[in-house]
Amino acid sequence: MVMRILAIATLATGLALAGCASGTVKQLSADSRASQERLAELTKATEDLRTELAALRTQVETMRRELEASAQAREQAQREALDEVAKRAAATDKRVDALTGAVRGVEMTVGGMADQVTRLEAVASNPGARRDGRANRAATRAAAATLAAEELFARANESFKNGELAQAILDFEDFVGRYPSHPLAGTAQFSIGEAYYNARDYQHATAEYKKAVEMTPRGEKTPEALFKLGLAHRALRRPDRAREVWSQLLRDFPQSDAAQKARLAMREVSRAGKPGPAPESR
Repeated sequence: MVMRILAIATLATGLALAGCASGTVKQLSADSRASQERLAELTKATEDLRTELAALRTQVETMRRELEASAQAREQAQREALDEVAKRAAATDKRVDALTGAVRGVEMTVGGMADQVTRLEAVASNPGARRDGRANRAATRAAAATLAAEELFARANESFKNGELAQAILDFEDFVGRYPSHPLAGTAQFSIGEAYYNARDYQHATAEYKKAVEMTPRGEKTPEALFKLGLAHRALRRPDRAREVWSQLLRDFPQSDAAQKARLAMREVSRAGKPGPAPESR
């Protein structure tokens, strides 16, 4: 009987122990699954953060590049604006010089007219002034014509400076036609050639430069007229005629600035072996 009780007790204990072990295994399995799920969540969160970090880095790099590009663009725009202002200032300075020259000419003319008026008053106070009245009136008309010439030249030069080439040509031609003996006639004729050259009408430019050279063979603008005549021939694909004109320039005006430019141009033509566009010289 005792042995039977002991056997039953032993069996009960084993069953109890087995039940405990089974419960522990189940708990551990549940904990393991929970840990794996947590690990998966953490892994996914980490990957998401890495993706977000990469996107932020890309955004930062893009913004940095855009900032640098914007700074460069602003700097370039400021540089171009400064250059434009400098060009406008230089152009305005040239216009002021031209107008100053014209004003000086007008002042000289007015001064001459004042002297003429003084002489006329002196003559008028003389009983014999009536005999010289006709000559005095002719002198007055000549002084007035000189004033008109200065004004016409200034107007033509202003049109040229403003890029109104067609109007400048008409005004300069009017000046040369009305005042062919005026000291500024040679400059006016040269300016007609310049207007055609700037308009890229090289055929008419050659004709007008030739007239300028023929009008004043030793004039102030003659060396430059010869140089530009050569450039016009070069633009018309006439390198031989360009060299011929520049040779004349070197022969007649060897020390001029235009001659120095002609030497360089002749070397360029020789190296290139063909005609091509040339830089402006005005």
